[in-house]
Amino acid sequence: MIEEHPRRTIPQLRRIPTRDPECSEAISAVTDRSIYRFLASQGLTQKQRAAKAIGTARKTYRQFEAAASMDLVQGDARDGIWLPDPDDPEKLRNTCLFGRIDDYSRRFLSARYSWDEKLPRLEDSFKTTVLRWGIPR
Repeated sequence: MIEEHPRRTIPQLRRIPTRDPECSEAISAVTDRSIYRFLASQGLTQKQRAAKAIGTARKTYRQFEAAASMDLVQGDARDGIWLPDPDDPEKLRNTCLFGRIDDYSRRFLSARYSWDEKLPRLEDSFKTTVLRWGIPR
């Protein structure tokens, strides 16, 4: 149970098996101090469990990163900010943000607002990235 979620506390560890009627009596006979001693003997003190939790959090965060810079470049488009329309200043118009990010370094390679979400704008974003940073793998 600790391997699944290293930040579980001893009361949480005790609560999980007590839901099973067969185990509830046996678990209630074991004291918290006994559980702490057992975990310490297994190398799972509170400090070590916290370090393990941080280690697994980093691992899950980094599992999608590429092995080297420019191995994987990701691009996306999303709604941007509302600005006055250049043709009609009285009217607000939505913009679209096109961006590219290097999956290894998490660096923004290009980002630009456009008035519409059309293929030439997406191609321009890619062209800017390639001209400035090189061809991604």
